[in-house]
Amino acid sequence: MQQRTYPYVAWRLTRTFQVVKVELVAGGIYGSAYDRTETGHNYPISELYPSKD
Repeated sequence: MQQRTYPYVAWRLTRTFQVVKVELVAGGIYGSAYDRTETGHNYPISELYPSKD
């Protein structure tokens, strides 16, 4: 797994198949499998993509 430099911009596909920009500020509290936003929401790294394509 590659180490990220924060802040980091990633893209996420929602349940309704909309592409959403996510700004991450740190690794998540659940371990290395999650990243955290400024508001405190944790996203699994497996749901984040480096580009909108």
